[in-house]
Amino acid sequence: MPNLSISILRFVGRLFLASTFAIAVPPKIVKYPYVLNSIVARGIPENYANLLLISAICILIIGSVSLIFIQDSIIGPLLLLVFLVPTTIIFHLKPFQSQPFFMNMGLIGALLLTLANSRSLSINRSTLTIGSLINFIYKTLSKLLR
Repeated sequence: MPNLSISILRFVGRLFLASTFAIAVPPKIVKYPYVLNSIVARGIPENYANLLLISAICILIIGSVSLIFIQDSIIGPLLLLVFLVPTTIIFHLKPFQSQPFFMNMGLIGALLLTLANSRSLSINRSTLTIGSLINFIYKTLSKLLR
């Protein structure tokens, strides 16, 4: 396949993956009090829930835009993983909701594949382990938050 075709496929793939996260933003804004109450109902104090919800909205926007428009960027997939992993744990493990849980696991897998295929990933792919990936994510997020 010519490089242009591969580039188009990669772009469309990132666009479709990011759209899953982008469509989650408007309901969080329009139904802010309802979403906030659902977070509080999970046992998270309201002041933290408010911060988490505002952070989630920002992460979803920045992560989706980065995933779509910045080819080979690790920022988009990392931000979306930072949103999706805790969300899956908080909302779908207790009580266990199999369909949303496994849908999120599929999205997590797609984001991990996006990271693994990124040319800007500075981990030696032949020695990639879960520990090294977690360490890399931690170091990258630490640099971003400084």
